[in-house]
Amino acid sequence: LEIDPNSVPARLNLANLAMQERKHEEALEHLKTILKKEPTHLIAGVSVANLYAAQGKYDLALAQFEEMLKARPEQMGLNLPLADLAIKTGKYEVAIAKAQEILKANPKAAEAYLILGTAYREKLQIDQAIAEFKRAAEVVPKAPGPQYQLARTYLRAGRVEEA
Repeated sequence: LEIDPNSVPARLNLANLAMQERKHEEALEHLKTILKKEPTHLIAGVSVANLYAAQGKYDLALAQFEEMLKARPEQMGLNLPLADLAIKTGKYEVAIAKAQEILKANPKAAEAYLILGTAYREKLQIDQAIAEFKRAAEVVPKAPGPQYQLARTYLRAGRVEEA
């Protein structure tokens, strides 16, 4: 950085080193410097969000993902971690909206059905949750995740015989 303190590649390398050493605040400093120079820098923006999430600062992580998606709407892949964080922060309507956006672009996105199912289960809309987990199971029939979530939902609803 002595040669060029504004070098994005150098800042990214320093941020990666700091993350490997679990120096989160130092990594955030480098990443935020990049974002001041290039507000739509995808790697820096996502890295900031992931660092916040790793520190349990889910609201900050969610806000960072939302900011990145606003700046880079073509990056539909940001909807998935954003929806996952929305679940963790109890913002189920946000999670539902983002999962539905994912499914508009890719109706075979099993992860989006899992997010929908989880959001509906947490909102105690059990029948809707079951329907979404069944859709996920149809998309990826050999994956255990949808079946596991379906069983958890049946148990939560007291429908033990269906679990």
